[in-house]
Formats: sequence, structure tokens, C-alpha cells
Amino acid sequence: MQKEVGGQLRPLDIRRDFEGLSKLVETAFADDFQRTGMQFQEELKVIRRLVPWVLVLGRFSKFFRELLGGYVWEDQGQIVGSVVVQPRGLERRKWYIGTVATHPDYRGRGIARRLMEATVQHIRERGGELALLSVRSDNTPAYQLYLSLGFTHFDSITQLRLDGIPNVKFKPTEGYVLRPMGPGEWRTRYELAKEAVPAEVQAFNPLSEREFRVGPWMHLLDSFLHFLERVEVHFWAAEASGRVVGVVSLQAVRYPSMHQIRLLIHPMHEAAAEALLTKALELLKNYPGRGVLATVRSSRTGLLELFKRYGFIEVSTVHRMGLKLK
Repeated sequence: MQKEVGGQLRPLDIRRDFEGLSKLVETAFADDFQRTGMQFQEELKVIRRLVPWVLVLGRFSKFFRELLGGYVWEDQGQIVGSVVVQPRGLERRKWYIGTVATHPDYRGRGIARRLMEATVQHIRERGGELALLSVRSDNTPAYQLYLSLGFTHFDSITQLRLDGIPNVKFKPTEGYVLRPMGPGEWRTRYELAKEAVPAEVQAFNPLSEREFRVGPWMHLLDSFLHFLERVEVHFWAAEASGRVVGVVSLQAVRYPSMHQIRLLIHPMHEAAAEALLTKALELLKNYPGRGVLATVRSSRTGLLELFKRYGFIEVSTVHRMGLKLK
């Protein structure tokens, strides 16, 4: 029998709700922070630096105003439920739903459902065509909730963690040449993604140039935000016969947190993956940090095994889900 619902739903006001939302996230996602090795208080410091600037930019840009959108459930002055919703790219066709949280003492009362229903309506009213979210594979109640709301499970991603910074040297692979890649080479990454992302995933969530395009203004903005986050981003490309067949992106942090690695590899050129991974790990010798997080599409078993050979362990599988609104 469902418990009585107390409190009320209202739009998120980041100025008013920042502290209450932070406490809820720390409580609701304690297991996730423990799995990944990320320290919530360290991440919170970064968010505190970013929020004021996003608020300032929001005075001049609708896109930035919407980056801090969402809803909270408040009961007796305490935030006990939350959801954040953001546009994915300037075209605002796709929206991402995240931070769907309910305080453990308030679960089983339908709060998450009401938050999600308000969020889907929020996206509809702004002309969104696709709502996207991620949910851990072992979070059965949330997964079933999203299915009941009409969401489709269209992809799965495996998260891996490497504790500490390894002493790894770059290992070249015969037949491939590695080179640094500039942010302006977004079209090359877009063309590679069209070949690397499974057709069934693209059928549900089509790739768009706008998701990859980095113009001069956006490049300056990204650089400024990365400065505030104390993050340095590296791209390295693997070429075969002059054609880019793989890219590794590394987000290296200048404070003791977790670095992040992502690989984008053409299915016919997985042999280039080891060279790209070892290049990224070699670069990390110049940074502090507690370890490395990586994400790999769960169906790419060869890439998963490669990461494990270098000491990474699986921490969770995340299902990607979406709801088509048009």
C-alpha cells in the first residue's frame, strides 16, 4: 500500500534550493559516489563555482537559463525529491533528464512519478522531441517507473573505474598513427560517430551535427567553463591511411578528483584502441587525482576487456532510455 504523499511540487529555484538540493543528492546517491570513487564535497565545490556564472549567462541567453531547470518536491521546508532537466544542444530538440532523486524516507509515495510527469510536460511545452535519461541497471523501481511512463530502453553503457594514476607508457599499434586533435575538428568526430554508434541506437536517438559542432563562440565558452572547473580536455585521434578511425577524449582535472576517459572507435578498427587508451593514461602522469572513470558501450566487449587489462574494474551498467514526444 502506497504511503500518504505530503508536501508539494514546485519548479526548481537554484538560488533558493542549492543547499537543500545538495543535501538530497548526497543522501540519495551515496551508493553511486562510493562506486565511482567520486567525492561529493569536492564535486560540490566545482558546482558552486559554476552556478553563479551560468546564472549571469542566463540573463543574456535562453539556453543558459534552461540549463538550471527542473522541479523539487518540498515537505515541511525540506527538499525530499528532485529532477533536473536541460536541453541537449542549442536546437533544443533533445532534452536530458537527470538527478531524479527521492529521499530514502519518502520513497514509495509516488513522488518520483509526479516529478517525472511534470518534467515531461515541461519538455513538451518547449517543443522538445526526445526526452533522454540514464538509470542504473540494478535500480529496478526507477527502471520500471520510466517504462510505465512510456520510455524505451535503447542502449546500455558500462562504467569502469581505475584507482590511482597508473605508470603506463604509450603503446603504439602498427598500422595506426596518433595525433592530437583540435576542438575545431568536430565534423571528423561526428562522421566517426555515425560509423561507430550502432544503427539501432541511431534509429532511436539520431545523431545531429549540432551536438558536435564547436564554433568560435562555443569554443571560448567551453574554455572558460573548463577553467572554472579546473578541467583540461585532450583529444587524440588514431588514423589509418590518413583517415580518422578512433578518438580518445580525456577530461583531466587539476584537483584530487576522478579523471574521465571516453573512446570512440570504428568497429573495424578496435586494434587502435590500445594505443589511444595508453596515450590517455600516459598523459595523466602530469595530473593529480584519485583515479580514472571510463564509459564503454556494453556491447563492445573487446573494449571492455582492454580496459580491464589495464586495471579498470566494472562498477555499474547504465541503461539509456528515451521518450519520443513527436
